[in-house]
Amino acid sequence: MTDDSRHDGQDTLEEATAALHAAEQSVSVARRRLSAAIVAADRSGEPVAQIALRTGKDVYEIRNLLAATGTSRRALRTDSVDFRKRAGRACAAGPVSRGRTFAVSAS
Repeated sequence: MTDDSRHDGQDTLEEATAALHAAEQSVSVARRRLSAAIVAADRSGEPVAQIALRTGKDVYEIRNLLAATGTSRRALRTDSVDFRKRAGRACAAGPVSRGRTFAVSAS
């Protein structure tokens, strides 16, 4: 193997690596744009099932994306003050003991 052929191979490897990084960046940008479009469709009142059909994704994927971004209408319903009050009361009551007593130590 001559120095010239090794040099050509390294250029090809570096070019391929650079092309891969550029493609990964493009995919990342496309995913963010799709996520933003899904959130916008949900906010405009489009049903999740219809969004899934339009994007070719599963309903669960769409719901997971909306839940992860905290923008789904379901998340907005459960994020109300009333929900937080009820959840706070449940947490303040402590663990359900079913007749047992739990000792809590302050470490």
